[in-house]
Amino acid sequence: MTTSKANQLPYSLGKNGMPDNGKSNQGAGKFDFPGTLVGFAIIRHAKCRQLMDTFCPFTPSKYRNIDGTCNNLIRPQWGSTNTCLLRLLPPNYGNGFNSPRLSITNKPLPNPRLVSTSLRQEDPPSDPNINHLFMAFGQFVAHDLASVPTEFLRTNTKLEKIMCCDTNFQHDACLPIDVTKDGFYSFQNVTCLNFVRSAPCPTCLIGAREQSNKLTAYLDASQVYGISEKDSKKIRSFSKGRLRVSHKSLLPDGLMCNPNIRRKCFLAGDTRANENLPLTAMHTLFMREHNRIADQLAEMHPMWTDRVLFEETKRIVTAELQVIVYNEYLSTLFGVNYTRERGLNLNKDAGLLQQKQNKADEALTGGMADNMFAFTAHMTGLDLAAINILRARERGIPSYNAWRSFCSLNPFTSFEHMNGSMPTRVWTVFKQLYSDVDDVDLFPAGLAEFKTRGSLVGPTFGCILAHQFSSLRRGDRFFLEVGHQPSSFTHGTMALSVMSIIFTFLSSQEQVLTLKKSTLSRIICDNSDGRAVDIQPDAFRVPNSAEYSS
Repeated sequence: MTTSKANQLPYSLGKNGMPDNGKSNQGAGKFDFPGTLVGFAIIRHAKCRQLMDTFCPFTPSKYRNIDGTCNNLIRPQWGSTNTCLLRLLPPNYGNGFNSPRLSITNKPLPNPRLVSTSLRQEDPPSDPNINHLFMAFGQFVAHDLASVPTEFLRTNTKLEKIMCCDTNFQHDACLPIDVTKDGFYSFQNVTCLNFVRSAPCPTCLIGAREQSNKLTAYLDASQVYGISEKDSKKIRSFSKGRLRVSHKSLLPDGLMCNPNIRRKCFLAGDTRANENLPLTAMHTLFMREHNRIADQLAEMHPMWTDRVLFEETKRIVTAELQVIVYNEYLSTLFGVNYTRERGLNLNKDAGLLQQKQNKADEALTGGMADNMFAFTAHMTGLDLAAINILRARERGIPSYNAWRSFCSLNPFTSFEHMNGSMPTRVWTVFKQLYSDVDDVDLFPAGLAEFKTRGSLVGPTFGCILAHQFSSLRRGDRFFLEVGHQPSSFTHGTMALSVMSIIFTFLSSQEQVLTLKKSTLSRIICDNSDGRAVDIQPDAFRVPNSAEYSS
């Protein structure tokens, strides 16, 4: 799996992109590189110099750079926008360089759509304890962490989407999914699902293909505030530190979502804010929380400029988000005991809150498999599960067994060996579809694992996710708990009402402890126009009559 967030693993500029395999001289022979590739690498050397020429102020700033630069003062580009994703394991490409992963027999892996439909379950069981808000918040956090661009057609005037199902044209970046014999799509006369490869990350050394992250490599609320000054200017009101709003304190209007229906999208820090209504609700909630805090700060500090009010509010909202992720979201995802063992805990319309969340298991629902991204009743959707499977292959993500080894779990030596770790129905399907147990893809197998006690995920996904969130916390100089920095919450720097507690001129430790009391239920109560009178203390769990907060 490719990770995208702050990490303290040492690497050079070269390893930030395509790692030097120590055989660059013989690279062209080993991988049969086209001659133009060497020229491309030389041309990219100018970009390398640009990265190396990024300098940070002698005195560290109190506020984050919006593009993530200068978080690491020694390596200013680490974790900044548009830098290459890091890997936990070396890539596994079919040709060792850039083609999708193959079977260990050197044959193509099974059709990802076939894998998806073979594991499909129309009515997966609901988790009796977890509500739909857990999913919505998880997507909200994911959109703070990563956005990998796909390849486009470059013309003289603009970038155009690549259409891989056009029989008259086939781009090198195309990996269309064949659905000729698919029952659902053939009924609608669809024979191909469009799939365009992730754009390669421009790097300085010859080596395996890597991908870039358009976002910053930190849990910094970039989905609320954007990743560039240009983004920031679009969403700020430039009055008393507030963000722009439309009527009824909704997100401001953006561009047209669909010219055919002449309806505008909402504008937020991340362009994906309109993907679904629960996600839009999360963006609206944190926009309102920013403005609520900005109003309090403006009242307490009338001499502060708009810029100071905005940056101070942003610091606080980002800290609240970090607390909710580590103390509430991860505790729900992994279980309280696991988060403590891995050092991940910082401690110390109500429909989303009451609608039960489907269990995280091997069952891929029909809506996910057939109707994703279909905007009207006359459009045919995509298969998100199949796309996830193929996306991992084209990025060189190693097999499920490779990840078990990485996580100090015993790799399976046969399909039958999987019995006891996942349902019999699933490993039987794997045996029918894959040539070897070492071919099985991470995504479907990770979902299929029996869950760790108290957790919503199995041991392999738990290991990978825990590694990621540990790196996010350790590698961020501006993280809530980091002290002795200009950005730290220190004595006399802040006066604010949070959770009905006024803390003015508190010590650094007291300020951090107060922020650690932040909960999502409290933020919902504070920003729901008085409509949410009662809410369960744990916003991610289905309420019962004994647990309500007001």
